[in-house]
Amino acid sequence: MCDSRIRWLIFAHAVIGAAPLLGLGIQFSMQMLPLLWILTSLPLGSAMTLSIWLGLGRTRLLWRAGIGLAAIFYLSAFSFIADFTQGPPDQPISEQVMAYLSATGEIGILLFMLSGTFWLIGRRFEFARMNSDRIAGRGRLLQFSVRQVLVVMSSISVVLSLFRAARAATGHEPSAWETIAIYSFLFVTFLITTACVAFAALGAGEVKRNVAMVVVVAILLGVATAIAMQNQISNWWIFGGSMLIVITPMIVVLVSMLVVRSCGFRLVPRVRDAVSL
Repeated sequence: MCDSRIRWLIFAHAVIGAAPLLGLGIQFSMQMLPLLWILTSLPLGSAMTLSIWLGLGRTRLLWRAGIGLAAIFYLSAFSFIADFTQGPPDQPISEQVMAYLSATGEIGILLFMLSGTFWLIGRRFEFARMNSDRIAGRGRLLQFSVRQVLVVMSSISVVLSLFRAARAATGHEPSAWETIAIYSFLFVTFLITTACVAFAALGAGEVKRNVAMVVVVAILLGVATAIAMQNQISNWWIFGGSMLIVITPMIVVLVSMLVVRSCGFRLVPRVRDAVSL
């Protein structure tokens, strides 16, 4: 039963990866721009979900690396096809190849850095299947250790610093350092979103409360992204659509992790008597 759910989840992500192709039937306009952002953000959700397994999974490293590499080319192919179809017909082949490699490199760097971060998290936590009688922690009071508070405060400081740098870099042709600031802000945003979803859906405690908290975090990060893009000066439709760049991948990762949770898997501190995946 659980294996069937996992197979259907993998199939769903294969379909989600092709979502940018739906944009071929949409005529570009400011009203349709949020929908195009949603279609573009869906493959990011698949990449963020895959990064959790690449960093915390117990399959052999070579297998995970091979699957991750194949996923990079797969996810970037459909975005490239959509851009190529809507681009100028006389574009040189060399520019087309470079555009595809650029899209592949962006997804590859994001997947590599997210997976590496979860590999570091895996030094203290493990992705394990727990017996139903051992899954505890429901109804516990919400408590934070000093270390967790420091991590949260440090994350907020990093986000605010990168937010200011990214906001200052928009509205004009960014320099090399400003481009790095923009990409760093987006990476930290996706990292925080993915980590929060993983611990909310697979951690101990009341899952509904955890999910509600991670949704609030994603909305706040979406607002920060929209303001960093300076879309607050546009109409509310564009501002709300900018928020979906962060919220849409979060939904994909959240639903995926809830499916994994339904199979009995949890993200728990390393223990000897847990059955590793």
